[in-house]
Amino acid sequence: MPIGKTRSTSTKATDDMADLKEPIEFISAKLDELLPIRKEISCVLKAKVATLEAEADKREQYSRRPNLRFHGIEEKEGEDTNAIVIAVVEKKLGMSQIGADQLERSHRIGPKQDEKGAPRKREVIVRFRSEAKPSATKCFVHAST
Repeated sequence: MPIGKTRSTSTKATDDMADLKEPIEFISAKLDELLPIRKEISCVLKAKVATLEAEADKREQYSRRPNLRFHGIEEKEGEDTNAIVIAVVEKKLGMSQIGADQLERSHRIGPKQDEKGAPRKREVIVRFRSEAKPSATKCFVHAST
């Protein structure tokens, strides 16, 4: 490539760079203007997320109100957790008015085995029908049946 052509190409590249300087400065100035707005929006959104998380937590807590957890109940293969819960409530709390029709559902929760593969006692969680929720739901029940 001849030197004259190289100089011409170099001059053109320099001119092109000079042409880009003004738009780049304009964009940079606009970004500088937008940065505080972005920070403000970010703060507003973080506050909104925190509010929504708190509200979701409150609703989740409310949805658990008709639930009771029973600890220490021996687990047997093919068990009927509704019948077990009714028996424990009658025996431990003396509340014979609880029947299967007052339970929405019940089941064991958690893995059958711990991290080492050893069997573990899983809790039974019971959801009472809202109109049948016993007054003893605030009571911690530890059964050893």
